Amino acid sequence: MVVGSNPVQMPVLTPVPNQTPSEDYVTEFRVEIYTPPYLQGNAQRPTNVVLSSLALTANGSRFQVVFNAPAGNTVCKVVLYHGGYVTHSLHMNHRMLFLDIKGYVAGASRQSLTVTMPPNKNIAQPGPYVVYVTCGGVPAVGQFVMVS
Repeated sequence: MVVGSNPVQMPVLTPVPNQTPSEDYVTEFRVEIYTPPYLQGNAQRPTNVVLSSLALTANGSRFQVVFNAPAGNTVCKVVLYHGGYVTHSLHMNHRMLFLDIKGYVAGASRQSLTVTMPPNKNIAQPGPYVVYVTCGGVPAVGQFVMVS
């Protein structure tokens, strides 16, 4: 959802001229639901994603991902995503790692992939991550994991 308005403590229902600049504008109450372009139209998402483990280690180890891919898929990827943290109005330390996969069969609806984790903790620092499976650029619902 996308929401926003003027930064005053109380809603402003009618403009108050010659007050503080933020009170010159009426408070906006509308809410917009954002749908990314890759989910518009008839895009199909990968479904039924199952990971062999939700506790992963950044030492080059492997884990299995099983999922249903959309019909006619030609490219699937597995992404390890860390959302970072917010401090002093700065959002820092994002990480998005495309992991090596084996076992992908183009066009098959049921996929079973062997995924290799990053080689060390310098690349994937310990903490919470989300694993996304994407087919044709369209992601499945993310799976939360803990990387050590």
